[in-house]
Amino acid sequence: MPLKQPSGKECLFRTEFIFIPKHAFQALDQSFHAGFTKAMNSILGKAGKAAFYKWLWSLALPIALQNLLTSSISFVDTLMIGQLGSVEIAGVGLGNQLFFLFNIFYFGITSSSVIFISQYWGSKSLVGMQKIMGLSLIVGSAGAAVMAIPSIFCPQVLLRMFTDDIQVIEVGCDYLRIVGASYFFVCITNTFGSTLRCTGDAETPMKIGFIAMIANALLDWMMIFGIAFFPVMGTKGAAWATLFSRLMEMVLTVLYVKKSRSPARLDLKIAFKLNWAFVKTVLKTALPVVLNETLWALGMTVYKMAYARMGVDVLASVNISEAINNLFFVMLIGISNATNIVVGITIGQHKKELAQAYAMICIKLSVLTGILMGGLLAATSSIVPLCFNVSSSIRSTTAKSLLNLSWQMPVKCYNMVSITGILRSGGDTRFALIAEEIGIWFVGVPIAWISGLVWKLPIWWVYACIFSEELWKACLSLPRIVKRKWINDLTSTASRA
Repeated sequence: MPLKQPSGKECLFRTEFIFIPKHAFQALDQSFHAGFTKAMNSILGKAGKAAFYKWLWSLALPIALQNLLTSSISFVDTLMIGQLGSVEIAGVGLGNQLFFLFNIFYFGITSSSVIFISQYWGSKSLVGMQKIMGLSLIVGSAGAAVMAIPSIFCPQVLLRMFTDDIQVIEVGCDYLRIVGASYFFVCITNTFGSTLRCTGDAETPMKIGFIAMIANALLDWMMIFGIAFFPVMGTKGAAWATLFSRLMEMVLTVLYVKKSRSPARLDLKIAFKLNWAFVKTVLKTALPVVLNETLWALGMTVYKMAYARMGVDVLASVNISEAINNLFFVMLIGISNATNIVVGITIGQHKKELAQAYAMICIKLSVLTGILMGGLLAATSSIVPLCFNVSSSIRSTTAKSLLNLSWQMPVKCYNMVSITGILRSGGDTRFALIAEEIGIWFVGVPIAWISGLVWKLPIWWVYACIFSEELWKACLSLPRIVKRKWINDLTSTASRA
């Protein structure tokens, strides 16, 4: 149903299905679009660029901080479990790999929804936003069920795909049986959180994430080591802490959206009233994103399979390296997500030239941020591994791996912003799929298995070989962006459905 023109003093937007009070919408609209209006007027001038950076960072920093909190939860889990030994680190790491698969699948769904919600928000189509949220919840819940059921009832079948070590499998099974139910919580939290960010409220998901992180860290400490009235639970304690913190995050997010009368509040009369024409139009753009993220996650899993076959110590080092590396990558996640939102809204406003200018600025910003983060990672590569209760050989391997990963950071950062931020915001999802998956499956994965299991190279040299995947993606994406072939206005197509 098309959106009606504003009328009367009572409301700013009204449709047959949805009503948002004028004062509530105007307050959010004025605060969020102030930077956009200034930047739109003079993007090539200093004032326009300053306004754009202010708008971008108002989204990027809260998103980056929230991802820092998420990565910190993983880091704290790994750090505390690391006090138990390398077998426990490996077992929980493999258990989290399955959550990683679901999380990436759902990241594909939320990334798809952000593409549409950003453009719908730019064109002021609230009905379209609601329908995208409903579709995301339906598909996400189905994916959560697919991952949760085997994780709870037969986790050993899943873990045997990664390793034959009985001790590692037992630890991973104990962890998965508890954590599996949290997949549904993550689905709901991410749907509302991504919509809040698209409509300019990036701070609320960050604040709720901070509360969840504090709860997770505290419960980790108490349940793993038996503090206060809790018994010593080891890795099971870490699993229960994760489950409770994700439940808390979901409840707080839903309560906020319901009570604040935010545009992200779900209207059941609209959200699940879908027709096949609309779904088909959305899937045309969304399926390549979901497929992209799913294949990417499977690729990362195949990498992990290769690492696991290189030995328990290598697998423990990889888990530690990834937990540390993710902490240095959070700023780029924020910039990438903010780029997706900002550029998507601009395209929804039918300002293609401005969208192209924004994209080029974000590319430069991504490379500079990658250089800074890479330098910090290199500087701390030999210090942070000392926090883990593992052998000196694992610490040495981790330090060399982190040093190797540090100089790859600028190119990885460019690829993240260009593919997940720019190409997707313009609906160019098929090209993004081709560029990324060819790099992973025809370049990175074969090199990982050959260098690690045939050539028997140490893990830090395996990382260096896999870097060729990033070079492939960069060489494909940059000409596409420069030639402006990535910009597509999706709102007009979907609204006709």
